[in-house]
Amino acid sequence: MKYFSDTEQGEKERVSEKITKDIHNGIVAIYEKYASKNAFSESAGVSCPDVPGICGFDKKRFFQLVKAHIPKLDLDDSERIEYNSDKYIILDFIQFCYSHVKKATTSAHIPYEYGLTGNVISATSYTFDESDSGKESFRNDINTLFRRNGIIFELKETGAIERTIPLGLVPLVSKLYTTKDVELNKLVKEAFERFVQSKLEDRTVALEKIWDAFERMKTYYVGKKKKESIEELIKEVSNENEPYSKLLDEEAKALTNIGNDFRIRHHETGKNKIMDNNQIDYFFYRMVSFMSLFLKCLENK
Repeated sequence: MKYFSDTEQGEKERVSEKITKDIHNGIVAIYEKYASKNAFSESAGVSCPDVPGICGFDKKRFFQLVKAHIPKLDLDDSERIEYNSDKYIILDFIQFCYSHVKKATTSAHIPYEYGLTGNVISATSYTFDESDSGKESFRNDINTLFRRNGIIFELKETGAIERTIPLGLVPLVSKLYTTKDVELNKLVKEAFERFVQSKLEDRTVALEKIWDAFERMKTYYVGKKKKESIEELIKEVSNENEPYSKLLDEEAKALTNIGNDFRIRHHETGKNKIMDNNQIDYFFYRMVSFMSLFLKCLENK
């Protein structure tokens, strides 16, 4: 759904990764909406008395499953999910729900005798849609909530939660390169895959992988020393433009120093620690901007 304000004023910039209490409550409300529709009943359903089939949703059983997968998730006295400032808890809960949601459809009203009275009552039995239409609806609700609040995360069709990338940078950090160096291509691909993940640990690995790719690229010309190889690469890219060649040489040295001085490829004490995702973004985009010049050139050779 696109709101009027999105059309008139533009969508909110997606730069925040903080799950506030209001956003948390919105996510819980989405869960409750699908729970009320029996969308989780195939995984945690109430069995119909005396007859086969699932007749409803067993909330207690569902949260037993949730707690087994997300031990840090807590319920308050009214059995609602308690707010926690650790965003990963609620993001994991979203993924858990997504993996279990299925659209429930009424299959039959089953009559049965109730207890000693012998009164005949009926229960509604459900079947569950295998077409993933329930998943698509759930995903759209979550992503609309994220988008409206400028949250950087997005729930993907695969069930992964990834960080969104500014539109102008998408081509830069999503292209798969096919140079003659297969290992170089693999390092770049893994760096890109890790970079869009939600957890800081994955994105830290992405930074390490892209710096490893940079060091690998510097030795692209087999048989030459690293210094000679990178000089050859710069010569290829600069097209005999001396000022541009000098600029690229200085940037290559600066990036090498960043990799050595910060805790990217080396983790000894005394290395500068990278503190947050904004710093990861800066270093990653800077490195990828530089490397893309060379990788495009090597693809065309």
